[in-house]
Amino acid sequence: MIDFLKNLSLDAWYKCFVYLGGIGFLMGLFIPIQTKIISNEQLLLFSFGLFLIGVGAWREWKKIYPYDERRPTEVDGIMQGVGVILLIVSIIWVFLEFVLSIIVH
Repeated sequence: MIDFLKNLSLDAWYKCFVYLGGIGFLMGLFIPIQTKIISNEQLLLFSFGLFLIGVGAWREWKKIYPYDERRPTEVDGIMQGVGVILLIVSIIWVFLEFVLSIIVH
């Protein structure tokens, strides 16, 4: 476990999104969440959105020796667009469920 953390290089924001999205997605799949605020499905949607945004950005910023150059493709844009849509949908879903639970009670 310590060796894994030594090799973990989070030098760019998109790598953080990939790791957080992947960890959240696995948590949503295998760990039952029993809170009134967020459900497993909402966590899966949010985490997968983060993951897609991160992977799309990671693919877009390819390392070109000796400098970094941005080379976007259609696939990168689609991945990031779908990721943003999933994030927005999951945030709205959590917000609406929270508001409705307050109104009902």
